[in-house]
Amino acid sequence: MSGARARRGVHPPERPARPGAGRGGAGAAEHYDEESLAVLVVAINAWNNIAVTTRMRPGSYR
Repeated sequence: MSGARARRGVHPPERPARPGAGRGGAGAAEHYDEESLAVLVVAINAWNNIAVTTRMRPGSYR
């Protein structure tokens, strides 16, 4: 690290900021077989695409 960040003493975190982040999806892979995990990922991506396209607000489905 160099520059202004080094002078200020700003250092990147040693651990991921979110629980499970940086594990490459290993947490979900422990619970699902490969085919089920693929279906889950497709479903989540589809839902996110619908939510973005329709400009849904978080929690508006309640």
